[in-house]
Amino acid sequence: LQPRGRIVLVMGDAQVGADRVEVPSQLARLAPARGLRIEAVASQERPDWRGGRAREEHVVSLVRA
Repeated sequence: LQPRGRIVLVMGDAQVGADRVEVPSQLARLAPARGLRIEAVASQERPDWRGGRAREEHVVSLVRA
């Protein structure tokens, strides 16, 4: 990643067994170990086609920490 560059991800929340994995909290936990920080997040609700509570889809911008 260039010094002033950014990574932009489009990701949806995951379902692992009975657990919902929410993208922003997962990236906030993982990014610092790679020298990154979250710059911005935009989220929108999406239906869970399996019948569970709604999931969210996120656009996340990451930059060097």
